Amino acid sequence: MLKNILIKTAELINRDDISSSLKKINSIDEINNDSLSNDITKMISYSNYILSDLFENYIFLNKSQELISDENNRIYYSNFQSTPTKIISVKTISNFNTLFSVNSTFITTNAPNQTYLINYNYLPNELKKLDDCLEIPFGFNIKIICYGIASEFLASKDQFDKSEFWKNRYLYEIFKLKIKKERRLKSTFIK
Repeated sequence: MLKNILIKTAELINRDDISSSLKKINSIDEINNDSLSNDITKMISYSNYILSDLFENYIFLNKSQELISDENNRIYYSNFQSTPTKIISVKTISNFNTLFSVNSTFITTNAPNQTYLINYNYLPNELKKLDDCLEIPFGFNIKIICYGIASEFLASKDQFDKSEFWKNRYLYEIFKLKIKKERRLKSTFIK
């Protein structure tokens, strides 16, 4: 839940005022302090920025979906369940690859009014409310998101040294996630 991520981030950057306020409320509208409300709104905005950065550049969420082309051989992105970032393949129902071209608002296929199975990478839905749930892949650590939010939030407060510290932690965690390898020890024999 977004609220839990924001609480953890506030605790990381020693903003006890944000942390304690978030623990007491269920909606941003319940906060009377304008400065605190603005800070939490910024944190929500930065969380969406960090999530789009992560899922566009480093970690890829993948989905397959059946969609029907219109009379002009087009399948509009607005018909997709999630916002696509990359179309991986377009197949017929009988599982044959088909030719397609990617445009800014739609995919062009090679036949009108046909059902296609589209495999694509996508972005999770934008988080707007504190009780919104986050869609993350298995094995993904939430602290990556917290580090990214902390970096962006501190940069907005002109605390660039602290911001850079959290940015480095964010990038290091992404590096660890991307370069996970089994480490095997070389066996040695004593004669």
